[in-house]
Amino acid sequence: MHITQFIRLSLYQPQKSATIGIVICDITRPVPNRLILTELLAMLPRSGIPAERVLILVAPGLHRPSKADEIVEMVGPDIARQYRIEDHHGQVLEEHTHLGDSPRGVPIWIDSRYLQADLKITVGLIEPHLMAGFSGGRKLICPGIAALETVKVWHGPDFLEHPKADCGILDGNPVHEENTWIARRAGCDFIVNVVMDDQRRPLKFVAGDMEAADRTFATAARTVAVDLGNNRINCNTMEPRAAIGSYDAASDIYTLHVTSQDPHNLQALLSQEVFDLPLEKFRVISP
Repeated sequence: MHITQFIRLSLYQPQKSATIGIVICDITRPVPNRLILTELLAMLPRSGIPAERVLILVAPGLHRPSKADEIVEMVGPDIARQYRIEDHHGQVLEEHTHLGDSPRGVPIWIDSRYLQADLKITVGLIEPHLMAGFSGGRKLICPGIAALETVKVWHGPDFLEHPKADCGILDGNPVHEENTWIARRAGCDFIVNVVMDDQRRPLKFVAGDMEAADRTFATAARTVAVDLGNNRINCNTMEPRAAIGSYDAASDIYTLHVTSQDPHNLQALLSQEVFDLPLEKFRVISP
């Protein structure tokens, strides 16, 4: 089924007076936002919802803010020009609303702009994640648009040092269970998630229920498991452990997939100090 048909069948007709909040990943995630948003946004005017009632909120977690050219690269020039696109600022507590604590005691601070939207939509990527099992779904909300006060507890040793806080594990994984609970508390009406191949081509779209993203890999016809030794006793549980690199001759761009949560500094270091390449020719993608 084409993405247009899939979205139209999955998304209910919003009320004409509704405000729409759409959360997307930042530049470190290779989500085909332009493809997805073009189809998604085209439905709203037909429902009587003008562009000024739509906010596209970039979810960098605690990464640096997006640059103007990165916004255009992520969504395309037409969407960048026609719609209001703003970054989440995880370290500005005043821009968040407190929703209480999660069952394991994580204080829930979520971007107020998202919570104020009548219809909440997230657009993301499903791939193995080094501590949450798989990305996608709930991760757009926590840590994507959560405050530092939330992330520093959810990323703390009580969660990350748990033996089931690992790649490909959902059942019994406290990292997955807690941010799923937090995402439910914040609310999410509709998701569009995508599974990509190693050439960044969409393999499968998941639309509708937020937690459907978590079930996508469980229904895969074939899975590959790799055992990696990982020293859990260290001062930085997010430090790089492995990397996979590729080169696209057509675009002359190098891509490195890493397990670091500091992709921007790593990109600058490797491109300029190691490979002597322009920054735009070396991309670093992290979970």
